[in-house]
Amino acid sequence: MLVVLYQFLQGAEAIFAEYDLPEGEGGVTWNNQKLEHYLNLQYRLVDEHPCLNTTEASGVLSAYFSNVTAVVQQDSATCGWEALRRDLSWVLKSSVQQHRKCFK
Repeated sequence: MLVVLYQFLQGAEAIFAEYDLPEGEGGVTWNNQKLEHYLNLQYRLVDEHPCLNTTEASGVLSAYFSNVTAVVQQDSATCGWEALRRDLSWVLKSSVQQHRKCFK
């Protein structure tokens, strides 16, 4: 599960770095302060966390992120961002439940 978490965080980090969230009518309505806090935590987990930074990624999620990226690039960008948020939330919650010792 930690490999999946690591890959998911890396993939999400790449999408957040490359694409802007759609705003305004039909855009996402995310709390900017919470998003900024999440992005800081994501960076720390990927680059500094001892349980994750030694995990070797195997590319298991590359197809998933190719699909999410394709949706984010199209007119249905809001749908892609919401799918990423939903799936990322699930992966994080599952990882914390299964590996509590790692996240204390």
